[in-house]
Amino acid sequence: MNAAAVRRTRAGRTLSAWSAVTAVMGLVWAAGGPGFPFAGGFRAARMGAVLPDLDPLPAGLAVTALGLAGVWAADKRAVRYLGPPVAVLLLLIVPDGRLLLAVGELLVGDPGRVEAAAPAQAWFAAGGVLWAWPAGVSAAPVMPNRWSGHGR
Repeated sequence: MNAAAVRRTRAGRTLSAWSAVTAVMGLVWAAGGPGFPFAGGFRAARMGAVLPDLDPLPAGLAVTALGLAGVWAADKRAVRYLGPPVAVLLLLIVPDGRLLLAVGELLVGDPGRVEAAAPAQAWFAAGGVLWAWPAGVSAAPVMPNRWSGHGR
């Protein structure tokens, strides 16, 4: 297996694992479980949330669908096409100022002031990177090196 195939496999497995955990989290939130990150109403809107006050049932089911799509697309060519828009959603739409505030609170050593939505937002931001990773790896052309002897 060449290096590009190893990177694709590693990226796909990592995305698949993240997606499976995300699907379970979505089911927990749809059932009314703890840690739902899209609540908060006025405070979330003040912190710049694009999705400030969602109902847990449909939002949890949408998160579950996203997770299942990631498990399905992780090792397929479909991640080339699904990866960039999902990465934009997870990196630019889901996080808000509470994530940046949490990073600041952790840097000054006051983890007690981190809001409940911040860990889930960090999880989704990491997922955005993971959705972009296999898309970039699978779309990157392997250019022959002029000193390697390939292409002659």
